[in-house]
Amino acid sequence: MVLAPELVGFLCAAALLVQVSPGEAGRHLPPPTTLSFKWIDSFTVNVSWSWTRPETLTKGCEIKYEIHLVDLTDPKQVFDKAQTTHKYYINYYLTQKVNQNKLKFNVYTLSECSGWNQSKPSEITISRPKTYAKLMQDFKCLYESDGLNCSWIPVNPSSDLSIFYRHCGKNEEDIRSLGKCDQPYRIKDRHGCFLKADRSRTVCVLAETKTEMETFNPQYMTRLTRLNIRENGDYLRLSWTFPEVGQDCTWIYSIVYTECDEEKSREFPDLEGLNRSVEIPYDKCCEYKFQYKLSTNDYCKEVSSDKSDVITYGERKPCIRPITVVAIVIPILLLLCLMLSCYCFNRNKHIFFQNVEDPSRFKNMLNGLMVKKSNLKLPPAALSSPPRPHSLPLLWFSDVQGHGVQAIDGAGSSLRYTPAWKRRALAVTCSQTQEVP
Repeated sequence: MVLAPELVGFLCAAALLVQVSPGEAGRHLPPPTTLSFKWIDSFTVNVSWSWTRPETLTKGCEIKYEIHLVDLTDPKQVFDKAQTTHKYYINYYLTQKVNQNKLKFNVYTLSECSGWNQSKPSEITISRPKTYAKLMQDFKCLYESDGLNCSWIPVNPSSDLSIFYRHCGKNEEDIRSLGKCDQPYRIKDRHGCFLKADRSRTVCVLAETKTEMETFNPQYMTRLTRLNIRENGDYLRLSWTFPEVGQDCTWIYSIVYTECDEEKSREFPDLEGLNRSVEIPYDKCCEYKFQYKLSTNDYCKEVSSDKSDVITYGERKPCIRPITVVAIVIPILLLLCLMLSCYCFNRNKHIFFQNVEDPSRFKNMLNGLMVKKSNLKLPPAALSSPPRPHSLPLLWFSDVQGHGVQAIDGAGSSLRYTPAWKRRALAVTCSQTQEVP
């Protein structure tokens, strides 16, 4: 008996399935258990757990744990993801990035060993040390030679705020670097203090009251350097220097200026400290107003400056620009050429259009000729006998319409009708002998 190919394939697949025991196919690793947490400080939390290794898992199989910080309202949105081989995870979480009073973590067990799949998640929800609230606005830190000069606007001026700071990080040294804001001051609505921090490190700031807290990274600022403007022919040369901080960074000089009330903007990146000057076209009839600011590029810690005051250069004055001259003179020249052409043409039109008889005159002439022929009556003798010489004089008369002339002999007989276009060749003659054809 011959088996069909489809039946042979089915039997082979069934044999393979029998060789794999049900307990080894698609097994999930056990999830972590007894999850707990501890806030090391107001920035950093330590999440820990337990895990029991299955007896069927080989000893050489390495186990890892994956931690997800998820959104409380949307678990599919993951704020942070990390892996570790330890049964704990330490990290700092700022309210600036996760502005929730509670943090939810999902912890998974995973391995690269064949036959074992990732475990189901174990969840834990953590409350912050204090209730999150927005306590201050526009917190900026200006780089100084010995630290950071920070200032802010409190949301509630009457609240008793305490400001702490440390270098951002999760190791023990960073955690112990926590210090309090020093030398507090106030200028109008802005409050301020000084932070003695390493300018090359990122700073984490804690603002808190007795019941509320806020953690964030400050906005780093630098003082503006002077913009020098110098006239160079038909150009303005703009030159500047960059601040002492961030010497390893690429700075961007952003300039916004108006040229005769027309706003323009340019950005000039400083590549390896070479291009610290640039030229822009200069219109001496315009007044220029400049504003500029400094900022670092995306590959360095974000540092910027406030926008400068308006710098004015030149003055606006009436000038005759070449484009204005062209726009006025060319139409006038074209108009004069057109008028001169019309005058010359009109004066010499007899050359271009010579005298030509009016065609209507030829039509009237032919009509008159037909009428005269119908009215002429010659004697029978004239019709039957050949022309004869006459001794009587011939008189030429014009017809009433002026279309032609008629010859009449002395006896009063009409001899010949001549059209008007031939009458220039005719004249009244008194010769005694005229032959009439």
